[in-house]
Amino acid sequence: MNKEKILLISTCKEKISELEFVKPISQIIKEEGKDSDVESYKEVNALVANKYKIIIICGTAIADFDYNNHLINFKWIKNYSGKVLGICSGMQIITKVYGEEVSTEGLPKIGMKKIIIKTPILGLEGSKEVYELHKGMCKTPKEFTSYTSGEEAEIIKHKEKETYGVIFHPEVRNKEIIKKFLELGEK
Repeated sequence: MNKEKILLISTCKEKISELEFVKPISQIIKEEGKDSDVESYKEVNALVANKYKIIIICGTAIADFDYNNHLINFKWIKNYSGKVLGICSGMQIITKVYGEEVSTEGLPKIGMKKIIIKTPILGLEGSKEVYELHKGMCKTPKEFTSYTSGEEAEIIKHKEKETYGVIFHPEVRNKEIIKKFLELGEK
């Protein structure tokens, strides 16, 4: 495993979207004194993933669902022994890999939302405002625990592994989530 670098998986069909969804995460990683590689959702597989100890599956534009055509590329997540953080579409991918549906019915969720964290996780506790930009509501897979109250799963974690999902965008607000996740890699 490459213990020095973090793998960022871009779920962006259009390369220009990476400026909004991948580059800010890369910058946070750089500010933490670490380095990252970027791989496309179209090219990622178990051989690529297993070279890294820490993986972040980044979000994408609200109307970009092309990554759903490549879910087979993410089957490795179930057997991966490193740490994974899925952000927005990344959480949707994790949810689908573990057999749950993601509903895209209704209006998109754009803007600030107040969430209640039931149990502290990744530096968050109590009431927090998060930035949402998505159209997919995730159900919590049976192998995971939801850490927020309400009908929509906002933060999930695998019950036995260091696999996390957040439906909101911590690269916009709550950057401490990404920083706390990176600290897990040091343990």
